[in-house]
Amino acid sequence: FETIFPVTDDATGNAYCVNVGVAAKAFFVTNNNFNIETINRLVESMDKTGFAAIHPSHDSDHPSHKNNKTNEVLETKYIEWTSPMVRTDVFLKYPLNENYHYWFFDLVWSFEIKKLGYKIGVDHGAFVDHRYLVKDLSNPISKKRKELRDARNRIEFGFLYNQYGNNWQSILM
Repeated sequence: FETIFPVTDDATGNAYCVNVGVAAKAFFVTNNNFNIETINRLVESMDKTGFAAIHPSHDSDHPSHKNNKTNEVLETKYIEWTSPMVRTDVFLKYPLNENYHYWFFDLVWSFEIKKLGYKIGVDHGAFVDHRYLVKDLSNPISKKRKELRDARNRIEFGFLYNQYGNNWQSILM
């Protein structure tokens, strides 16, 4: 694996940074702690399932990604972009949509590749500790992230409405 740390000055170009930073194999990680067994488990699970992308479980607010204590690898409607492992051949053909600068690109990417017949999943036998400080607005990083998200909401919701209609949440999530 090649280690890549994509960063933009305004922290809104995550999709762009990921698209230009893909190496031969890609394990994208943001604000996570994990061990080498996690990577090995994801590689093994991808090989067994043939999934185009797989995400380790974590303490998520999305039930599909929350560890269910089963060690199962389950197909899911979408994968989060906190630490997915993605087949490079699929990713290079179908990179992230850069109209979605900060979030939602995971939902859109998952939906679009699934339309093409690819499968994606969550490995509940692999776990990452995702550090997300969104609720701690005393933290300057959290405060800046909230400002950026608030600034992008109208724009990104507009993209979602235009592309998927008023019921975009039921389509993508």
